[in-house]
Amino acid sequence: MHGQSTDTAFVSLERNLLGLQIGILEGNLYYEKAIRKNMSVRGELGTYVIYTVLGRNNAVGVDPRLEAIFYPGIFIAPRFYYNLDKRFKEGKNISNNSANFFSLRVGYIPPKRLFEVTEFLDITDTHRLLVQQTWGLKRNLGRLFDVELELGLGYSTEFFRGETFGELFIAYHLRFGFKKVIYK
Repeated sequence: MHGQSTDTAFVSLERNLLGLQIGILEGNLYYEKAIRKNMSVRGELGTYVIYTVLGRNNAVGVDPRLEAIFYPGIFIAPRFYYNLDKRFKEGKNISNNSANFFSLRVGYIPPKRLFEVTEFLDITDTHRLLVQQTWGLKRNLGRLFDVELELGLGYSTEFFRGETFGELFIAYHLRFGFKKVIYK
């Protein structure tokens, strides 16, 4: 912290971040807007995979198969960065919102498939609403790149032919990205 004060009164998130991230079976374009010293709202537009293990009956019993279908999706998420001051006091890099956070992601995935990896041809497309409560961390990899990890629980509601189906799921995201502060 050469020449840097330890006063955290001026520690704050970047006001406007634009980035592109690629993760395990997903990719997105995001915009993150600071709304308070340690709180932001993030919007994402990208591709997301929905995968399950399905069983097909055969002469011996149930034969499990993995299904992975890629869909477009849109998410919005308020983020609360809870350790900016601590990281700053310890002399750690907090640029580009490099800190730990809690988030509540809300998203919509329409029934339009981009592509799929499945042996089943009778899988029905549905509209999906998702809510995910996650804990995450974001760290810089140099000036232009970052890595982000999110873990948590989610609830998905699917709408199909007038019926509604819901399920709990484990939410996890590991993404590597390119980011840019777009105006201060």
